This record gives sequence, C-alpha cells and structure tokens, in this order.
Amino acid sequence: MKMQYEREPSEEQRAIIEEPNLGIPLKVVAGAGTGKTFVLAHRFVWLVVERGLSPDRLLALTFTDNAATEMRTRIRRLLRLNHYPEPLPSLWVHTFHSFCARLLRENAYLAGLNPEPALVTEIEEALYLEGLLDAGFRGEFAHLTPLAPDRLADLGVEKPEQLRRLLLTLVREAKGAGHTPEEFRRTALEQSERFWSLLPSAAEGQQMDQHDLAGLVITRATSAFGLTVSLEGPQAGDTRELRKLYFSDTRRKPPTPRGDTQALLDRAQAAEEALIEAATGIYQAYLDRLAEEGALDYDGQIMQAAALLRRPDLGLSAYYRDYFQYLLIDEFQDTSLSQLDLVCLLARPRTLEVRSVTGEVRREPSYERLLVVGDQKQSIYAWRQARPENMDALLPMVEGETAEGVPIFRPLTESYRLTSAVTQVANRAGRAARSQDPQLKPANLAAGAVLFPAPFSGEHGVRLSRRAEAAFIADQICRWRESGEIADLSEVAVLIRKRRFFRPLKVAFERRSLPYQAQGGVGFFEHPLARDVIAWLHVLRDPQQDLYLTRLLAREPYALSDRALYLLLTTPVEGIRKRRSEPILVTLQRFLAGDDDREPAERSEIPAEPLVAFAQEYAALCELAQRFSAREVLEAVWRHCAEHVALTPSEEQAVSTVRATFEGLIEQVSGRRLAALEDLVQALDLYLQEDYRELPVVDQPV
Repeated sequence: MKMQYEREPSEEQRAIIEEPNLGIPLKVVAGAGTGKTFVLAHRFVWLVVERGLSPDRLLALTFTDNAATEMRTRIRRLLRLNHYPEPLPSLWVHTFHSFCARLLRENAYLAGLNPEPALVTEIEEALYLEGLLDAGFRGEFAHLTPLAPDRLADLGVEKPEQLRRLLLTLVREAKGAGHTPEEFRRTALEQSERFWSLLPSAAEGQQMDQHDLAGLVITRATSAFGLTVSLEGPQAGDTRELRKLYFSDTRRKPPTPRGDTQALLDRAQAAEEALIEAATGIYQAYLDRLAEEGALDYDGQIMQAAALLRRPDLGLSAYYRDYFQYLLIDEFQDTSLSQLDLVCLLARPRTLEVRSVTGEVRREPSYERLLVVGDQKQSIYAWRQARPENMDALLPMVEGETAEGVPIFRPLTESYRLTSAVTQVANRAGRAARSQDPQLKPANLAAGAVLFPAPFSGEHGVRLSRRAEAAFIADQICRWRESGEIADLSEVAVLIRKRRFFRPLKVAFERRSLPYQAQGGVGFFEHPLARDVIAWLHVLRDPQQDLYLTRLLAREPYALSDRALYLLLTTPVEGIRKRRSEPILVTLQRFLAGDDDREPAERSEIPAEPLVAFAQEYAALCELAQRFSAREVLEAVWRHCAEHVALTPSEEQAVSTVRATFEGLIEQVSGRRLAALEDLVQALDLYLQEDYRELPVVDQPV
C-alpha cells in the first residue's frame, strides 16, 4: 500500500520520512518553519503503512500539551487518510511528563508506588522552595546551620537575595540532572574539590602575569570539566575576580601581590562547600514535604520513571525497549539531563560503524529505531535545565557521516513560515550561535525589509542603549508608515527576550502616538491597572510596603500631589526636612487622628479628604483579606482600581488579558487548596523576579 501524504513533501522531508533502514538513528536538525511536525507525523504513519509497525507500539514525545495534541490529531488524520482500520488504537503520543505519568500509573502496583500522586505545578514548586528558604533563613532547620542569620557571612555572599538565588539555582540544577540530594551533594563536593585543586598556589600564581594566570586556570578547567571559556567578552569578569585572589590591585602594573591569598582561597572553598551543604538540605526538605503530601513535581516524575526503568528486579527497561518498535522525539534541544537519561533507557542500543567525511571508520555506541528532531539555536528552556548539547551527546555524528551508507545527520533547511527578509535575520543570528549548522532557505518569497542598525551598547550604558534602541524601532515604524511602505501597523511585530525590556518600547510608542498590542504576558507588569492591583495586594499582605503605599496615595481616586506627599512623609529637622522613620501607614493614621507635631500651616497643605477615603478603603479591604480567599480579595481590589484608573487606548485593549493573567495566577497558586493572599503575592513577586517565566495567560492582545 502506497503512503498517502497530506501534501507533497520536499526532497529533504521525503528522504527522512521514507528512510528504509530502521537500524540507523536519524538526527534531524530542523530550522524554524521547516515542517518538523509534518515530518514526525508522516514518519510515524509511514512506519505503519509501509513497514507494518503497530501504531500503538510507536512512541512519540514532545514538550508541550498543545504540541502533543497537534501531533496526535495529525497522526490520527493521516492514519484515516491511509485507510487504517477503525477504531484507531490508543497512541503513545505524549509530553515527557504525561508519558512518565502513564508509565508510573501502569506499573505502580508492580513497583509499590502511589498510582495517582498529586502533581505539583511549577509555580507551586517555586513557592514551596521559597517558603523553605524563608524557614531556613529564620533558623528553623537545625541541620541547616549555614542558613542561620548569623552564619550568612560564612557563605561568601553579601546579600540574602543573592544567596536565595544561588541556592534555588543549585536545587533546580540538581533536580534537572535527575540527582537525589545525596547524589547532588557527592557530585558537587567532588567537582568543587577538583576545581580548587586546579588553582595555582599563592607563590606560583603571584609569579605569573595576570593574563597568564587566568589562562592557566581556564586551560586546566577546560581539560578537567570540558568547559569552553573565553578571556574576552562577558565571561572575562570571572577572570578578574580570580586575579583579585592573588593581587590586591589588578589595575597597577605590575600588580601588588596579596599576602593573604591562601587564606582567601581556603575561605572561598569553605564557603562553596557550605553552599552545597545548604542546598542539599533545602532539596531534602523539599522532597520530604512532597512525600508528606503524596505529591510529585515534574522533575520528580522523570526521576521516578527513570528509577523504575533501572530496577533490575522489574526488567521494565528491557520490556519497553522491546515493546516500542520506534521512538520519535521532538524539540530535543530542550531536554534536560534526566530526560536524556530517560530516552537512553527506552531506546534500543546498538554499536554503529560510523564513516567520517574523510573516510575514516570508528565504532560508536548508539541506538536504532530512533529519530530525534531539534535545533540547538532554538533552545528556550535553559531555566528548566535544558541542555541543547544533549542532541550531540546522544548522537554525536556530524553532517556527512554515515553508517551502513546511510547519512545520520539530516538537515531541514527550507522554511515554509519565514519570508526571505526574516530568513536573512535568522541566518545572521544563527551563524553567531552555531556556525556549523546549515543555513535556512525561504520557501515563502514574500517581500520584506531587513535593517541592521549599529549596536546600541557603548558609552552611555545598557539602560540608555535600550532607550536608544526603542526609539530607533519606533522611529523606523513611523518612517515606514509615513512613506506608505506599511499601510497597517498590524503588519509590524517586535520581538523581545524578556518582559522587562518592554517598558522602553512602551514609552517610545506612546510618545509617538503609535498604537500597539502586546502579546501574552508582555507588558503585564507595566500596565497601570495591573500595577495598581499589585500595589493593593502587597499593601494588604504587608502594611509596611511603603513603596506600594506611596503609589496608591498618588493615584486616583486619592491623587495626592507631590507636594502633599512630601509634606506628609517628612518632618522638619534643624532647618531641613527629613523622612519620618515610622511606616507610612502609621504616619497617615497619626495625621488623621491629629496625633502628630505638624504646624497648622503645614497641615492645611495636606488634603485630609482623600486620606480619609484611603483609610476607609484600606480598612474594608483588610477585613475582606482576613476572611476570604485570594480570589475574593482580587475581585474587590480589581473593582476598586478599574473604577478609577485612566488608560490610553492601547492600555484599554489590554484590560481583558490583564484580568485573564490574574485569573491564571489564581488558578496556578490554587492547586489542591484555596489560594490565600500570601500565595498570590508570592507568585507575583516570583514572576517579577524570574523574568524568563511565561505568565499564565492566553495568547491574546494585552
């Protein structure tokens, strides 16, 4: 029976879909818009139609629920197009996490596991960890003495917030690598010991030129850890810190040798070891809490599934390797170390004789009946411990190398989505990231303009450079509109890496009266209504949040002038005005009660009516916050703020999605219980701090 396609594939696509040698793994490097889902779905069905494999014995893995749904739907449609008998069987087309959930559920009783553990979402995981860190900083964990307030200096970290970020990073890296707390501790301490042993002694280092010293350490680290580090660019700052351990003034020529280098090295190593111990303790406390609740997080699903496959008494790895007749894995550049491990436990191993481009033959441990698709340049989940290098770790073969005469590296280069102009930009950026990858070719020849402006970094610093870049973008759009090159502004899209980069664009657009629509969560924290609501939520949780209180008093409906706020919050001291030491709320209450030391003339300049209105609203909302859940509090605060906020037309368009974002946050923090105000505020702070996290909002204009 001849395979029926949805449309005629390109030659590149057909060669992958119809590769007859199933014993050779296929490493598909697919650029943006090159039809990788088309290839995966058609390869799946080709294996069924042309090779007689069972559709319910093929495993396809991807990353998002939407991608899995799209792939499953497409495969079912293709099976029907090729007259596969109804009813269609249940397909193993999953995200990594839903696959692990299915594997654990189907083998739970055999392995003595809970078949339906509660699943902790990523935001719940983050809030759990934040709570455990807070408890550790308060000294509540006797076994975590490095986290006691009087021991923070021993960790070599100046600020508690910096320490918090370091510990969270260590725990997340351990989880993403699939390590248990003890495995993480052992591995991290071993690597720490190896690193510090690489450093020259004080006498050796101080006899060297500073640049040679850094070069020696980097050479040793590269050899020991397989690192790639440069003495130039963003990583150069690390070498300056290293040189400071050996020389007291690195700017002098020659620099002044330090007399306490060995003590500094010993102290730094001890601090690093204490950090590892603290992170281990936090990680173990986190797992203990999950165990108490009978819950798993996403990393825990992967780890537990891999542990199950490794158990020799169950033999599940051999069972699934035999059961799955072929594996197809999408977005491989976004796999973590634990997900790579899982794939290796599922794929059928074999040894390949690989012929290089120059004709040399080497024996390579590898896999059969496997297709992986990815593009290291498109890796977007580094914050989830994604390792783009996993693709090369699993299949290290490069373009031109073959096994049994079959090329393993298969590029997809013809982009059906990108125009010629966008392809130019993509190729230019791609060459900087991975020059060895093939260049994209546009199938869509629609016209477009490509501008490569001068870099916006330099003498004025990053912040001013972002403003200059935003002004350039806005001015260019205005020129296009004025010249008639663009009739509809909806034809223009601006991409930004992080939410916080939106503010200079917002200012630039509004100064030029350019209407805009921000997609998803972009602009959420800059929207006036969102900022007012967030300010109220913070103040209701903690009345000493003076920054948020000041915003609320300056905004409608209270609208205190700068002069009135200045007089309210300061007091005359020896001929000058100084900030009052008490919290703003106390100052406000004392002012309204007449229980302060103000002169009548000063008091007359501070309008009492809006302060009375604020105090009444605050008291009413406080009572609500004490009695009801975060959802009810949010509803009341939203009504109050929405009634008084003044918005531009672009901001008006955003209101529905700002509201949808708050609803999404409520859903995220609710989990298996009713969300409290504290949960919602912590989640907002988390998204504000960790700008890479995607806000829980439907993709509609903001």
